[in-house]
Amino acid sequence: MADDFHTDYPRRFGRIVVGRAEDGVKLLKKSWRTKRLMGRPATDDRMRQMIAGETDAEMQQAYAEMLQGSIAHPQQRQWYTAWILTLRDGTVIGDLCFKGPPAAGEVEVGYGLAPQYWGQGYATEAARAATAWAFQQPKVWTVSAETLPDNIASQKVLTKVGYLPDGDGKEGPRFQKNKAASRWTLFSLVVGLGVGT
Repeated sequence: MADDFHTDYPRRFGRIVVGRAEDGVKLLKKSWRTKRLMGRPATDDRMRQMIAGETDAEMQQAYAEMLQGSIAHPQQRQWYTAWILTLRDGTVIGDLCFKGPPAAGEVEVGYGLAPQYWGQGYATEAARAATAWAFQQPKVWTVSAETLPDNIASQKVLTKVGYLPDGDGKEGPRFQKNKAASRWTLFSLVVGLGVGT
């Protein structure tokens, strides 16, 4: 079912296309869209609804921290707020978040789906799209994620998206994916090396 956040979104943020990524992910300035999903930053009101409706105390605290970060840093809210994951018809199936703005070129992503949507490729599609969107942002060279040690399904999702194991983090196994060098970056390196010899 659609909610006010989703039907009101285009009027608030516009739909400026900034590029396309692998697998048909359409990257918009403040959101992304795939063949089956959309991901959009939650508004403050939507975040308050999520906090009020959450029954898990740990997740409720995480959402409250996201809201505080969004309010404190309105120009960077996309790095603090939850991103609502919906099917193209507006049905909410889960959310994801970036755990703060880029630090030393790296952002961390976390995601979760309602159980009835597990095993259908949605997590892989969302993680791929969120990663592609992050790589379109300035100063992002690495996207990382952590999973609980027993969350094998999430570890498989990250592997499918191209993340590589990177030791252990606070939550458990850590994975990361580095931004591919562009042709222009490689050309600049080659020309720079040739001129410098």
